[in-house]
Amino acid sequence: MQIVQLTNNQVNTPFAPTWNYFLMEAEDSIDQKTIDEFKIFILDSEKKIINKFEQNYSSYNKEYNITFDGDTGLGPESLTSRSPFYNMFAIENACIQEIKKSVYEKYIRYLEIINVPRRKVWIQSWANVMRYGEAISEHIHSSHENTWLGGHVAISCDGTSTFYRAPVRLTEDQIYESKNVPGKLTLFPDCIPHWTNEHSGNSERISIAFDIITNDRYKQLTKERQAMYVGFDNE
Repeated sequence: MQIVQLTNNQVNTPFAPTWNYFLMEAEDSIDQKTIDEFKIFILDSEKKIINKFEQNYSSYNKEYNITFDGDTGLGPESLTSRSPFYNMFAIENACIQEIKKSVYEKYIRYLEIINVPRRKVWIQSWANVMRYGEAISEHIHSSHENTWLGGHVAISCDGTSTFYRAPVRLTEDQIYESKNVPGKLTLFPDCIPHWTNEHSGNSERISIAFDIITNDRYKQLTKERQAMYVGFDNE
């Protein structure tokens, strides 16, 4: 496990931008058996999930006048585009619950290391499946007053990387490259811009992504959105 810090250089004026963010990376967080089982599960479920929520997706796009894919650039036929309509961690499947357990353990440890008190939080999770030539565009998950944490678990990655950038654009951006490794779990503030390079492998690039939100944020959501979250920590 390692902590990566994105922070500003010493500032010389009261108007210069400042930031101080911590990312956590933990390799070998998920054992190979669980990785293999989830890969089989999600490839078998991918089209089923896309088709199951087709009507929800169409209604959502019409309501907000968008073509939603989470600003990832993966498009309307991607599994990622269905992310608002289900919660992977709510599925009663042994390998999924094992992954959720590992995310929880690393989440608690992360807060301890950076000395942030625990609080009541909720979690929603989805899966991403990418194929040759695809890449996730730079995007963020949230930037509101109750922003908390997000993360992802690499399942199958075939030599790809995920990139994280300090949320203040600079003449020379502060960018951290994280090599994707199966079983690697990453946690980061949800306002951190992130993206991937182009997937050039012949097999699928698979990951599990998630958002952890505070109870204050949960109360701001509609009943429909609240239903997509499950309790994660009650402290």
